Amino acid sequence: MFWSILAAMPLQNPPAASLRVNALFASGAVLQHSSQPAIWGSARPGSQVTVRGSWGVSARATTDANGQWKTRLKTQGPGGPHRVVIAASGETLTLGDVLLGDVWLCSGQSNMEWPLVIWAGGTQAIGGVEASAAANDPQLRLFQVGRGHSSFPRSDLDGAWAPATPESTRTFSAVGYWFGQSLRKKLNVPIGIIHASYGGTPIEHWISESKLFSLAGIGSRADRMARAANERRAHETRLNQADPDGPDRAPPVAPPPAAPARGQPQHPVRAPAHPPPPRAGAHGRGGG
Repeated sequence: MFWSILAAMPLQNPPAASLRVNALFASGAVLQHSSQPAIWGSARPGSQVTVRGSWGVSARATTDANGQWKTRLKTQGPGGPHRVVIAASGETLTLGDVLLGDVWLCSGQSNMEWPLVIWAGGTQAIGGVEASAAANDPQLRLFQVGRGHSSFPRSDLDGAWAPATPESTRTFSAVGYWFGQSLRKKLNVPIGIIHASYGGTPIEHWISESKLFSLAGIGSRADRMARAANERRAHETRLNQADPDGPDRAPPVAPPPAAPARGQPQHPVRAPAHPPPPRAGAHGRGGG
């Protein structure tokens, strides 16, 4: 079991003056039980953030200069529903119907992406229509990460938790749903499945730019990807200058690392997805 990398995160970074929490932590969420899952978000820089679970625990954090915060909240055994209350600078967010269970991340390319029923090409998973129609488990929760591209690391993502119903499962990963259903039958605890797949994406798109710079032997492919990334950066910069508050506005980005030594890979692309803090209370397996 390992924590994989979430897919592209298209949403704008939230304003630092407003208390926000990452979309993974919302009403209806599943948190990893009997552990200390990470919870993160944003608020006014220098704010004291308190996170309280209705099972009798709390955690604190202080936002950094960019308004970002992260803490870990100790959880008890499987069960719920619970409430999580987040407070900072006079603002309060209340997350209701939170379950404590096992959380898995299902990620990969088209095999993992293939949904139970609705597919762009019209082909359905074998048995998917029947499985979707029969889906009715409020303790199996599904989170579909929205797809998108970005040359910049992002701090949030597009998505929401939903219980397993005919409506929520139709476009959800067939492998992910059946995996979650199997876990529910075997373990009899709440199960959260986070699905983040993107068919046809190269592995370089799932690796941070700094990590790619540390790898030898990727050569010309990294060069080509770097040129494409630099062109996109330039385009996003022009959009920012033309309309600083527009919908396509991208956050400031640090300059790429210094050129590596001779013989090392040159200018790999910045990954379109910014991974969450490692081991954020979830397990995961990739799908090809």
